[in-house]
Amino acid sequence: MTPLAAAREIVARYNQAILTKDAGLLASLYAEDAVHELPFSHRPPLAGRATLLATYSAGWAATPATVDAIRNVVIQPIEGAESFVIEEDIDLTNSGNGQQFTASTVLIMTLANGLIARMKDYTDNLTIAAGLGRIPSVAA
Repeated sequence: MTPLAAAREIVARYNQAILTKDAGLLASLYAEDAVHELPFSHRPPLAGRATLLATYSAGWAATPATVDAIRNVVIQPIEGAESFVIEEDIDLTNSGNGQQFTASTVLIMTLANGLIARMKDYTDNLTIAAGLGRIPSVAA
């Protein structure tokens, strides 16, 4: 399998995990010692598959956000590495009030041995926080 084909498969499974809030599936895509960085969340990187599983299990259980669709997926290889830039739009609904909103994300994913070794996750957390009613709208 080519690196790009492997990336497409991983991204498809990653997005399925997000759509279904399946933290086990998500964690299974990562190497045991993987690092998932969330620069826009202002918290330390998630280090290790077990940490990813625990963090996403707790986070998804606590959020009123439902992911309705992941659209406009673009995967671009980074030359000379098993790394890829992934762009996506995520359609969400706040299950508490029915508000629908879309957050964009850019991921920089590095694979090793068919698993995610490193992920830099630049999700639009400001739009998500506003859509969940945690901050006033920034669109005004």
